[in-house]
Amino acid sequence: MATSPRQIEVTEAASHGGGAAGRSLGETCEALLASGPWNVAHTTTRAGQKRRLKMIEDAGLPRMRVLSNRKLKELGRIPRSHEGHQEDALAAVERCGADANNYPNAVIFFYSHRWARGNWCEELQRELPWGSEEYKRAVAEGKLVGDPDDAAHSKARALAAFGEWFREGLARGAFPSGTVATDLANSDDVEIFWWIDWCCTDQDKLLPKKSANEPGRDARPDIAALPAYAAASAGIVAAWTPEYASRPWCRAELLLAYAFMTKGDNVLVVPAGFAGSSGHGMDREKIVLADPRETVDTLTNPNDRPVIASLTGVAERSTAFSCWRVFVKESTISVYTSCAMNVCCCCGWCGLCALGNSRNVQPGT
Repeated sequence: MATSPRQIEVTEAASHGGGAAGRSLGETCEALLASGPWNVAHTTTRAGQKRRLKMIEDAGLPRMRVLSNRKLKELGRIPRSHEGHQEDALAAVERCGADANNYPNAVIFFYSHRWARGNWCEELQRELPWGSEEYKRAVAEGKLVGDPDDAAHSKARALAAFGEWFREGLARGAFPSGTVATDLANSDDVEIFWWIDWCCTDQDKLLPKKSANEPGRDARPDIAALPAYAAASAGIVAAWTPEYASRPWCRAELLLAYAFMTKGDNVLVVPAGFAGSSGHGMDREKIVLADPRETVDTLTNPNDRPVIASLTGVAERSTAFSCWRVFVKESTISVYTSCAMNVCCCCGWCGLCALGNSRNVQPGT
């Protein structure tokens, strides 16, 4: 079993051209992520992060909510959204301030994982087969169904330990260059926050169907904002298991991170049973992302098919890391950078950097 965290570099997104299925789900979010104001907001500074989080709300999307690592450690488990342990992401960024380089002390990570017990009913103490009469009856009676973790809360404990380990590494400036930690705050005031689906999306609020004949169950409105939540995060952290990379939801989250997140071309992996480490080195490897639609037959809820198709399509159409947009972001991050790269180097060096850092979410082109 691996005991050291890993950083996985994503070399390309191996997805195929998508259709229009479910495209309306994220139209508002997609328009936001393609807008000029969103793309000129700097992704590493506190001011830029605040602007992006505010734009999510101004676009009519649900505000991003996060769970502090302190609260996760205190609870020793991943809480459900109705318990109210999450907090507003913008408020957290404002409260925590910035370090000397104007990097936000509130470091938000997007947590990607496979639910351990998706149909578990704690009250009945057993799994309820999806769509069964027993499942429907339990939901109708108001019983809570689902748990992303195992009975020992192994995932929560490992994640809390990872969050504390990462915070200590940032405060000490202990991480080597070229990791996800680059361009994150280095101060004693750093605080780690998590976006976790189970507690940060409203598990009880549903969007109404467009018609009574529309198949499947209603979708949570937070899902429509998922690409924006990924884009507003400092990085993606995964609970990687042998089954993880084959799950359509996990693939979709990795694809969204690659398409919209500044550090989304690298994935931090929390080893199972992680309890901390005295060092801050990370093993490295590379992967090629796979198409989420290839494994939709494994979905617990088959009605999630159009949602997966929609999110995949939004990612494929992303221009967030086109060469031009990377050039604009990197050459305007500060007055010094703008002068050094655009004037002294006649835009040449900045252009080469932008070309090297651009991403193509359409492979084979």
